[in-house]
Amino acid sequence: MIQSDKYDGVFIFVPRTASTSFEEALMRGDPDAINIHPDFPPFRHQTAAEIGKTDITKYAVLRNPTEWLISFYQSHKGQGSVFQKNMAQLNNKSGMLTKNDILELWCFISKWYISPGNYRQVDWIGDSEIILFENLPTFCEERGIPDLGYENYSVGGLGLTLDALRLAMNIWEKDYTLYRNVLIRNALKGGLHGF
Repeated sequence: MIQSDKYDGVFIFVPRTASTSFEEALMRGDPDAINIHPDFPPFRHQTAAEIGKTDITKYAVLRNPTEWLISFYQSHKGQGSVFQKNMAQLNNKSGMLTKNDILELWCFISKWYISPGNYRQVDWIGDSEIILFENLPTFCEERGIPDLGYENYSVGGLGLTLDALRLAMNIWEKDYTLYRNVLIRNALKGGLHGF
């Protein structure tokens, strides 16, 4: 996570929410920004709870939970994942993730990923102000944060079977509820962001 006086906030980086692009843009725009926990690998993927209460606003990006899960699956399937030795093969090539794929992904995220036990976006976000993933470029533009350097993040053709979606909505219920509530709040406010 990065604290930036220039951008007036602490930025929590949730995995698979453009966190690398966001981190790099913040550092380009504010070279004086600091890593709050320098003993962690550079900046990314610390939870809001790790800094506790602060007078500085904390921001975190929330992604549509289905897209988030598909992104996780795609980024760690096959031979490319450094985590491969710790997990079963994420190797569905059918284009539709099944219940078994969702269970395998849940085991991977909850047991082998960066912060074991933090398997939901809400586990990282905590009490942060929420920026919806799809609105991150606008958030950056409005605050003068440099361009994120991407046109569009896509989940590239994968989907979930109905049974897999039901299981995902059960396991990641808090993420789906939070995402839905932010969408409703934004619609009522007529704004783009979750605050």
